[in-house]
Amino acid sequence: MMAVSTALDFYHARQVQSLRSIRFAEPALCFVRRGEKRLSAGQHNFQAAAGEWLILPANTPLMMENCPEQGQYAAEVLSISHEIASTFLRYAGADLALTPAPANADTSLHIKTAPLLAQAWEKLAQAQQPGFPPLLARHYLFEVLMVAALYGNVQALLNPPAPGLADKVRQLLQSSPAADWVQADVAKHFHMSTPTLRRHLAAEQQTFRDILDDVRMHHALHYVLSSRKNMDWIAGECGFTSPAAFSTRFRQRFGMAPASLRKTC
Repeated sequence: MMAVSTALDFYHARQVQSLRSIRFAEPALCFVRRGEKRLSAGQHNFQAAAGEWLILPANTPLMMENCPEQGQYAAEVLSISHEIASTFLRYAGADLALTPAPANADTSLHIKTAPLLAQAWEKLAQAQQPGFPPLLARHYLFEVLMVAALYGNVQALLNPPAPGLADKVRQLLQSSPAADWVQADVAKHFHMSTPTLRRHLAAEQQTFRDILDDVRMHHALHYVLSSRKNMDWIAGECGFTSPAAFSTRFRQRFGMAPASLRKTC
């Protein structure tokens, strides 16, 4: 069976974090351990209190607010790669009979407290310990997905809409966000001319420059929120030669300067 990542990302906040223009490259399942998470997808608003889950859909512009309770917010995020979803669906897809998620995110992304899901999630959280057997960790991951499918609308998590060209370009750029990407090289990768790539992206209301900026900014957001890397390092990791330029662009994109956001963690 194909190896899959069972890693969780851990996030904490001591002050309210209000972020705009979030766009995840992969769908994810977010468990709120403390505080509250609020999510806006288009005209739809969702929120999860402590002990509840939110599905974070891929390739969907989101507004997000992390709200501490008595100075504490904690959440864990499980990203569902294509490899995870396809491996799980080969195992249980016939029984679940999932249909592709609608592209307009008009279905519920909220999963309420469920004892079976909480139990499965805690086992997966314990599997984050160093040296934990990978086979058992994968079993716990599949248990989480199976129980989530029983308690929530998980099409956006396990069977998202087929990726368009912009999504495929985004996946390619994610392999090395700091690289000196050139549009002509990306077009060649997809066996098309640069004008053809530009035309197809325009049909999806995207540009190469916007996608590259999108990838780099979300790479930066992950490091600001979940690591202690300094801002100069993050700027370089995201393709910026000037930390000041990085800080300005980050603030324009998400509504907070990276240093200010780090202080809320």
